[in-house]
Amino acid sequence: MAVLNLKLAELKFITSKAGQKPVLLLDDIFSELDKKNRAVVLKIIDGCQVIITSTGVEEDIKKLDIKKLKIA
Repeated sequence: MAVLNLKLAELKFITSKAGQKPVLLLDDIFSELDKKNRAVVLKIIDGCQVIITSTGVEEDIKKLDIKKLKIA
């Protein structure tokens, strides 16, 4: 969660300087978090364009309750 908080601070800084939100890249973040912290992450990134990589099974990823999800 500490690294995620640094990423979010960086996101806010870039947004304030550029005037628009950048794409947030999260590499296999959900494998390191429990269910409670996964929900926190999803709430925080709501409204952001995010690319998330995961080693999880596709069914597990679909359970994350993401509003607009595209699995490639």
